[in-house]
Amino acid sequence: MWSYLCHLQAHALITVDPQFAAKADGIVALAPLDALFFNLEQRGRRLVYGRPMVKVAGLGELSWLGSRAGDASANGSQLQMVAPPSSDWFNDPMGPTRNSSAPALVFEPDGDFQLAVRVSVEFEEAFDAAVLFVHQTNDDFAKLCFEYSPDHVPMVVSVVTREVSDDANGPVVDGRTVWLRVSRIGSTYAFHHSLDGRYWTMSRLFAMRDASTPASVGFVAQSPTGHSCRVSFDDVSYRPVTLADVRDGT
Repeated sequence: MWSYLCHLQAHALITVDPQFAAKADGIVALAPLDALFFNLEQRGRRLVYGRPMVKVAGLGELSWLGSRAGDASANGSQLQMVAPPSSDWFNDPMGPTRNSSAPALVFEPDGDFQLAVRVSVEFEEAFDAAVLFVHQTNDDFAKLCFEYSPDHVPMVVSVVTREVSDDANGPVVDGRTVWLRVSRIGSTYAFHHSLDGRYWTMSRLFAMRDASTPASVGFVAQSPTGHSCRVSFDDVSYRPVTLADVRDGT
């Protein structure tokens, strides 16, 4: 934590209550975190009680799932993320491997909603992806991905995990940009994709195992077989509105 805070202080202004810090030669000495209140503003980032957050227009502040913070920045309704090496969310149905290493920026929506975004990916290795993410537990989550296939073609892929993950390939996309949307209708979730941001095609309709378990929703950049992957989530749109029809293109 100390090295992380020193790194942040080198690039941005950290504001600390004077009784909890002393500044000398560019280094801020911090008291224990349970006695500290400070914040950091840098390219849409905030650090509150030692926990980094990212603010996206229309969504507010997104927090990192669990204790794993990643590389992300925001500018208005645009969010950029960089995946670390070997990062993924996948519980392999063909073996014991469970990977929950990709940092996720999330929030907890109330009731029905629609979260839509235009995604772009700098693909390099197989399974590099930008992801819309639904998370209850590490054994209960779902992903809608714009992903690089092993044949090195971009495609829409969905994963629903109920202890083990499935893996459903969707259409191939010509280019490195597509629109993705996740909606909640009661206890049901719908994944849609679009080539123009206007007409939406359903990719998946599903329910989690326990609807009473709170769900976080948000964004992931993954690179399961690579060293990194840079993704951009543009024109982020959140609407606390029920999707009337999952199959009519709206």
